[in-house]
Amino acid sequence: MTTRLALAVLAGILAMTGPAAADAQELRGEIIGALVEHRLTVGHDPEREFGAAFGAALRAPVMSWMEVGGHLIGGALAAQTPQTDDRRFGELDVAALITPFPWLAFEVGGTSRTWTGPLGRQRWLTMRAGAEVRLALADDRVRGMLGGALMPVVSVSGAESPSVAIAASSRLTYAHRTLSASVGYEIERYDFPVSGGTRRLEQVSTMSASIGMLLPEIGWPRP
Repeated sequence: MTTRLALAVLAGILAMTGPAAADAQELRGEIIGALVEHRLTVGHDPEREFGAAFGAALRAPVMSWMEVGGHLIGGALAAQTPQTDDRRFGELDVAALITPFPWLAFEVGGTSRTWTGPLGRQRWLTMRAGAEVRLALADDRVRGMLGGALMPVVSVSGAESPSVAIAASSRLTYAHRTLSASVGYEIERYDFPVSGGTRRLEQVSTMSASIGMLLPEIGWPRP
């Protein structure tokens, strides 16, 4: 249900912004590889899983100052601490970036993530708003990014929503003609309300690398 909703949101953004954009737009496809670490601490009992994930992304500038995109990624995490289960996860993310200046961008987006283990499946749905600072280097072929976001809406199946949810990210991208390559790091932290004198903290960190290329141009129909 959440996956279909996220896809519908992305399709709606494209439909609304497409006619107002230029006649042809660059569509970039990317292949993603990542190392993912999940940490859960309930009281004084830490749990840690670590593993590899793979996926793909699509990004398109629908206006000179706006870009939309999304990615789909999934993988398997192996337990790294005693009495911790292996997990599988899948993630669908959609976002819109507004760039008022070349060095500054604002983002709104949402993520649907599923964790699956021996005890069942847990679904997370998050909505975020944030900003990123960009720096161009080497004749604009290399770009650096530092970003942060707040997640005011976080829904967790079978559990209370966190009281504080934040994210931070960094990325370095090299682009030449139709090809690009990037490496990045992102960390998410979720602080849950104290329940029964016990505090719950959850953290997801991702180190990723991607290779992208421009796909055939899309011609938007004129109104």
